[in-house]
Amino acid sequence: MAAIIRKTKHSAIIGFVYTPQEHRGNRYGKKCAHCLSDYILKNNFRQSGLLVFNGNKIARKIYEELGYKTLSELSDIDFE
Repeated sequence: MAAIIRKTKHSAIIGFVYTPQEHRGNRYGKKCAHCLSDYILKNNFRQSGLLVFNGNKIARKIYEELGYKTLSELSDIDFE
């Protein structure tokens, strides 16, 4: 599963890439992210990007294999 979670005039951002536990290790997430990236670029967007948690090393490695590079990082801060 994957979704385009944000669009601007020139770019689209991918998020919610998920593979059920029993199907992990078969490269479905990589294939899905690749196909969605290809779809974005073939539909007149100049850029595609994606969001991934910094600690998700497996996903980060997969996205780097697809050509994505880390441009920025976000932090979630819980103020109680």
